Amino acid sequence: MSRRAILLFLAVGVAWGIPYYFIAVANESFSTPSIVWLRVTIGALILLPIVIYRGDFRETLKNWRGVLLFASLEMVGPWYLITEAERTTASSLAGLMMTTIPFIAAFITGTFLGDRAARHPITITGLVIGFLGVFSLVGIDALSGAIDIVPVSMLAVSAICYAIAPIVAGRTMPNVSGLSLSAVALA
Repeated sequence: MSRRAILLFLAVGVAWGIPYYFIAVANESFSTPSIVWLRVTIGALILLPIVIYRGDFRETLKNWRGVLLFASLEMVGPWYLITEAERTTASSLAGLMMTTIPFIAAFITGTFLGDRAARHPITITGLVIGFLGVFSLVGIDALSGAIDIVPVSMLAVSAICYAIAPIVAGRTMPNVSGLSLSAVALA
């Protein structure tokens, strides 16, 4: 693996993991609804001007039902549940639980939507190995009572929502860009 690939891999890891740390820090001073509102507001303030400048805002807004469903599954529901779960669990557990999203998405697309790539033996092997790794880190402690099952369940529901949201968006709004969809959903 090249040095560039390693640096990009590390950058993605930090970018994906750091929000859970910031949620833990914010939990010390703010209520769950306040944190969710701040995340939505910051995201909207950054993304909306870009989408408006590109001229995509009105076209995306025409799909308001799909946008509302996407916002519920991708933002409002998971952000509330994750923030609330982090009040009693470590932010690292929240980040770790989100690693189940590809497993859930592959299961849904392979089982219910007939995606052959999700049912390919190599894909299944990789997902099983990854799932066993996550289960060995989280599942055994959760089942033995060492970790409270309620926040773990909240994190699991969040991961399910995160897995479903892009599938729903892709099937109901295939011509809407991800950037536009996210910006309008935040608004």
